[in-house]
Parts: sequence; structure tokens; C-alpha cells
Amino acid sequence: MTLWIARHEFSALFKTRLGWFMLAAVQLAMGIGLFFLMRVYKIKLHYAATLAKGPTYEIIVLFFALTLYFVLLLVPALTTWSVTLQRRNGSLLFLLTKPVSMTQLVLGKFLGLLMFLLCMLALMLLTAAGVMPGGNIDLGTVFSAWSGTVLAVLAYCAIALFLSSLTTQPVIALLSATFVLLFFVFIEIFASLKVGWIEQLIQFVSLLGHLDLPTAGLWSSVDLLYFVLVTVFFLYLTVLRFQRFSRSSVVSNAG
Repeated sequence: MTLWIARHEFSALFKTRLGWFMLAAVQLAMGIGLFFLMRVYKIKLHYAATLAKGPTYEIIVLFFALTLYFVLLLVPALTTWSVTLQRRNGSLLFLLTKPVSMTQLVLGKFLGLLMFLLCMLALMLLTAAGVMPGGNIDLGTVFSAWSGTVLAVLAYCAIALFLSSLTTQPVIALLSATFVLLFFVFIEIFASLKVGWIEQLIQFVSLLGHLDLPTAGLWSSVDLLYFVLVTVFFLYLTVLRFQRFSRSSVVSNAG
């Protein structure tokens, strides 16, 4: 049942203008971003060749970093469409009448959105591959940085899915999910407070802080555990929220 819901969510995105618009917009924006990075790298080679780290870090790794910011703006829109709008127009109630558990429902929606985003990330990887014939590319670092981007997107989806389940107001769901994701990304700004325990807490909570090693071609168990815990925790909260929504729907129908 989980896979059926995932396929339904995935195919539904391609039956609407939203899915195609997002794919086209991201590809256009990232194409422009890649062109800009290549121009900057070319200028740097001309005027300060000794400071250039190579195309792997100066172009591809930065390209994936840009990807995180673009996807961050898209994920709240996707989860708002998948949960908030469907709950508001009553189509989510239709799924609740099926023989499906709340865990299967949440995982199905999560996997469906993730499949769509992975298509987007695969296209971005193909776009970045256009740089590879032009220089000595470290494929290990490229794969590590791309894997870090995928794990970050998993966390994005789980967080935004939970926040979208809290309300039936699309604008509120969209803004709250965007704000919280930006908080997880930019929390390192508060590290300037230079308070020991606060700085350690920020380093643990910061999403981008756990991508420092992957973008350098390295992985640690702490970074991997962070993304797994964040994803599982917010998916669990979403299941609890769906269970509460299901109970309230049963009570209202009985009344």
C-alpha cells in the first residue's frame, strides 16, 4: 500500500502544472548558476590561478550547494500541495477510508515526493556532468557531495511534511515550512555568540554544518546519523499528527 501511495503521489505531480513548472524552473535556474560558476572559475584562473582549487570544488561542489537553496524553496510548496491542500479539499479523507495505516500513508507521501525530487537531482547531476570533460574532476568528491545533497533533501522533506500537516491553510503551511528549513540551514549565524554550549548545540543542529565533510569528499558516522535521526523524527511526528487527524475525522463523521 505504501508503494501504491508513493506511485500515486509521484504520477500526480506530472499530471499537474506544478510538477512540470518546478522541473523547468529549477533546470533553468541551475543552468544559469552553472554558467555563472564556470565564468567565475575562468576569471579566477586568469587572474589568480594559484588560488583556484580546481573545477571539482570551484564549480561542481558549489553547484550542489546552490542546489540545496533552490530545493529548499521548492520542498515547502510540494508538501503543502501533498498534505495541506489535499486535507483542505477532502481528498486526504478518501485515503483514510482505505485499508492503510497512518505510517503507510505518511511513508507513501514521503517516498512519492522524494522520487520526484530525486528526478530533479538526477537532472542536476547530468547538468554538472557537462563540466567533467573540461578538467580533472575528482569523481569521489562529486559523488560524496551529491550524496550529501540527497540526504539533506530527505531531511527537508520530512521537516516540511510535518509542518504542512499542522494546518489547513496553504499560506501558513508554506511560510512555516520555509522559515523552519531556513532556520536549520542558517542557524550557524548564531555561532558568533561564542558561548560554549550554545556553539556546540548549533554545530549539532545546523544542517549545513553536517555537509562540510561530504563536500570535501569525506563522510563521518555522526553526519550520517544526524540526517537519519532528523528524517525519522519528523516522519514520526507526522504519523502522530495524521493519527490525530484521522481520529478527529472519525468523530466528526460519527457526529
